[in-house]
Amino acid sequence: MFADKENFSWLYDYLSQKIHTTWWEASLRVKAAADKELHRIDRASAKRPQSIKALDSWCDKWLGEGERKKVLAAIRQRRKRAKDKAKGMSKKSSPITPEAHQILKELSVLDNDSTLSEVIIKYLKPVVEKRRKDSVRGRRR
Repeated sequence: MFADKENFSWLYDYLSQKIHTTWWEASLRVKAAADKELHRIDRASAKRPQSIKALDSWCDKWLGEGERKKVLAAIRQRRKRAKDKAKGMSKKSSPITPEAHQILKELSVLDNDSTLSEVIIKYLKPVVEKRRKDSVRGRRR
């Protein structure tokens, strides 16, 4: 099951946005037919069981295994972000070079598969704290 009361509107918008991109590998004719059928579902009635069932049926009918996996991954990611945000643990994205990523990844493996964030905190937090102390001492002189 893809759709539920909590994610109906989000999923509807997500599919509406993705349907005409390369995300979905289907012919233009198939995409047009699927889009037409998707927009017959009443987005405004997100809490109604028949709308939820209709969106779920749409997913079953039109999405292949690859797209289903992408949708489920997006739903999981959305729920995880919401849970993290509720815990005050929202995440930031920062682009890094491939070399920096490789270094963090190697440290992660060496530290028994820590997350990259855990590696950064473990190794860089002490460096930042030391630099901060050194900076404060330098201002006092």
